[in-house]
Amino acid sequence: MAPNALFIVSDFPPAFGGGISRYCYSLCEYSRGMMAVLTCHTNSAPHFDEKQEFLTFRARVPLARSLISRLIQTILFNIRGVILARQLRLTTLIFGHWYLAILAPIVRYLFGLSFYVILYGGESERLQKELLIKRVAFFALDRANAVVVISEHTRQEYLRCGGNNRRIVKVNPGVDIVRFTPQVNCQQIIKRHTLLGKQVLLTVSRLVERKGHEVVIRAMPKIVEACPETVYLIVGAGPMDSALKTLASEQGVADKVIFVGTVPESELAAYYNACQVFIMPSRHFEGREGVEGFGIVYLEANACGKPVIGGRSGGIIEAIDDGVSGLVIDPEDSQAVADSAIKLLTDRRLSEELGRKGRYRVEREFAWEYQWKQLELILEGK
Repeated sequence: MAPNALFIVSDFPPAFGGGISRYCYSLCEYSRGMMAVLTCHTNSAPHFDEKQEFLTFRARVPLARSLISRLIQTILFNIRGVILARQLRLTTLIFGHWYLAILAPIVRYLFGLSFYVILYGGESERLQKELLIKRVAFFALDRANAVVVISEHTRQEYLRCGGNNRRIVKVNPGVDIVRFTPQVNCQQIIKRHTLLGKQVLLTVSRLVERKGHEVVIRAMPKIVEACPETVYLIVGAGPMDSALKTLASEQGVADKVIFVGTVPESELAAYYNACQVFIMPSRHFEGREGVEGFGIVYLEANACGKPVIGGRSGGIIEAIDDGVSGLVIDPEDSQAVADSAIKLLTDRRLSEELGRKGRYRVEREFAWEYQWKQLELILEGK
């Protein structure tokens, strides 16, 4: 299929991981060639790109997150985007980050290209502190053909912070329900980390303060007291790695907390299947990336038939149906974390029921085919 839209985004595989990168990649993957992508050049990109079913173009742009670097990145991406749009006879640009879209109203005026902007959660709130940048950003957002949000939380945040674009389309992160399934064999993971006979709590995320790893670690002594065979498996890497290992030692649970590091995407489903409970008590922090816009990992765990525990923050209350697919708790309360974990580890019937209902919910509401359809409809002008 020939593309009819160009997706311009900086956070994209293989160099970038995390929820935003996976969301953007999945949009391209499920577009079935309807979108081409323009993203950052990396040394590992050529091998990755040749395996994809969608057209991928790479630009050499600065990757630093400073204001100057992002401004240069924006200018270069927009120039290359216009050239590609004319070459491929495209009529639509989709910007995967608000700052890449600040020139889009000018581009539309000069070249007649429609444009859409994706918001993930937290951007509008952070822009409140930079009034000049906010005016520039909202000038573009409010004039986009539509603003795409990943959750109801993100929609309300944009409107609450003064957004005036009334065409807002929600496209939740979706799940590959064929890849993430309870039938995935996890014996290799169990053997690798000596998990046979253990009750496993699992978190899959970057090791940053917002994700709440330390709250779970502080709750581990109480959890282990009630469920002695419990271990806490942490998949991911990040700046909190050293501090979390120190905290585990201070809490006397260093032998109960397993730091796995990053794992290949192909192994994620097996890790979900190796746990009894998925837990990530994310909370709201001021500053960059201060809120969980949605939380795709909760749905991936649910798709594997696992109950989930999340913090009452941001878009998590949309990702988790409290009491149906998992439990939503106060993310700052280590006692609440301990109580919810113990409840699911000791009540097998409840745990299995939440996991089963979670899988059913993902199949009905969050399969990627359904989520992509929401974006496809607006690109077709419906």
